[in-house]
Order: sequence, then structure tokens, then C-alpha cells
Amino acid sequence: MKLTITSMAGNTSTMNLPTKEDVYYFIDLYKSSLKKNQRVKITCDLLGIDGYLQGTKPIREAGV
Repeated sequence: MKLTITSMAGNTSTMNLPTKEDVYYFIDLYKSSLKKNQRVKITCDLLGIDGYLQGTKPIREAGV
């Protein structure tokens, strides 16, 4: 299943994952690696996924 990731700057990466479970696992893992102020567009036509992924990793503040 082809998964396309597009950054807000327009850079695009594609990857092929064998199962829908792998796609969902990757999305969950990728979301936790992005900071809260980061977003990427995720597309997987075969599964009907087309939207933005907002990070969940805390943003470290300066001096902390």
C-alpha cells in the first residue's frame, strides 16, 4: 500500500507498506515522533486516508 507523506514545505516521500495494519502502525508511530507544532499531510488512496497529521511529542521550552 502506497503511503505518501508531504511536509508543509512541500517535500514529498513515499513508501510501500504490505498491510493496512502496518500503515496504521506507522501513522501512529510517526505522529508520536513529531512535535506538537509540526504537521505533515498523509495520503494512502487504497485505504481512503487523506489528511493532516499533527504531532503529539511535547515541545521543549528554552532553558528547561
